[in-house]
Amino acid sequence: MDDKDLKQLLDAGVAGVDANFTISVMARIEQRQFHRGLLRAFGAALVIALVLGIAAPFFDDVMSALAAPLTNDWTIAGLLLAAGTLAYLRWPLRDWR
Repeated sequence: MDDKDLKQLLDAGVAGVDANFTISVMARIEQRQFHRGLLRAFGAALVIALVLGIAAPFFDDVMSALAAPLTNDWTIAGLLLAAGTLAYLRWPLRDWR
């Protein structure tokens, strides 16, 4: 619920509606949804970590073969510079509207 909706609820003064009770129920619902989302994110991260942990030994040869062209120092420096620039510009570009 937005602050605007909450302000309307408190200012309405409707008879038979306890605003404090309504707010406490909404807070419990929001907290429950937050905990479920947190557990869902933790579960997904755990599954991904387990899959990567199991698959990493099998992909070791593939990754070393793919990384062979990147052994040039200038290539690695350029990729690190590009990654750092994108990481630095990510927040200002996201909020740019």
